[in-house]
Amino acid sequence: MEEEIKIQKLIGVKDLFRNSWNIYKKDFKKFLIIAVIFFGITGLMMTFIGPEIPEIPEAKVQPAPFPIYTPGGTEPLLTLPWYFFSLIILVTMFVSILGSVSLISAVKEVPKDWKIKDVLKEGWSKYWPFLLVSLLTGLVIGLGFLLFILPGIIFTIWLAFSAYTVICEDKKGFKALSRSRELVRGHWWATAKRVFAIMIITFPLSLGAQSIPYLGQLAFTILFTPFSIIYYYLIYQNLKEIKG
Repeated sequence: MEEEIKIQKLIGVKDLFRNSWNIYKKDFKKFLIIAVIFFGITGLMMTFIGPEIPEIPEAKVQPAPFPIYTPGGTEPLLTLPWYFFSLIILVTMFVSILGSVSLISAVKEVPKDWKIKDVLKEGWSKYWPFLLVSLLTGLVIGLGFLLFILPGIIFTIWLAFSAYTVICEDKKGFKALSRSRELVRGHWWATAKRVFAIMIITFPLSLGAQSIPYLGQLAFTILFTPFSIIYYYLIYQNLKEIKG
C-alpha cells in the first residue's frame, strides 16, 4: 500500500534536476556530439549570417535612441538576400528538429550503452511523424494563446509530452496530443510546477549567454538542450508510471 501511495506523486523538482544531471553527465560526450551536429552547425549559420535590408533613400526615418542594454546585439558578419536567408532558416528548422528527435531517442535508450548511429537512424525513421505532431502542438498552443493567455498555458502543459509519445509510444497525429493530455490529466499543477521550474532557471542563463557576442547563445543552446530534453523525458516517464 505504501508503494502505491509513493508512485502517485511526481518526483520532486530537486530530485528531477539531480537525476537529469546524472544521466547527462554519464553520456555527456555522446549527447554533446549530437547537439553540436544538429544545433552547433546550424547555430553558427544563424549567428554569422543575416538578411540584407534594402535601403530606401526616399524614406526619412528618425534614428532610434541607443538602448541601454542589448544582449547579443551583434551585427551579422555576412548578409544574404531575404529569399536565401529564408531558405537557410527553413533548413535550420528541419535540421534542428532531427536533432531533437535523435536526442529523445538517445535518452530513451539510457541506461543501455547506446550508439550515436543507432539513435540517428531511429530519429530519421520517426522524423516526419515527429514533425507533424510538433506542428499540430504548436498550432493548438498558438490558438490557445490567441483565445487568451490562460488557455495557452493550459494547452502548453497538456501537450508538453506529445513529441515524446511519438518516439516512445509510436503515437501519431492527434493521438500523440491526446496521449500527452491523458498523461497530464489529474497532475496538471504538479506538471506545471516542474515545467515552470526549468523555465525559471533557463531564462536568466539564456540572458547571460546573450551578453557574450556571437558564441554565447550558441554555446548555451548546445550545452543546455540535451539537459532540457532529459528533464522533460523524466517527467514523461514518471507520468507513465503513475498512469500504469
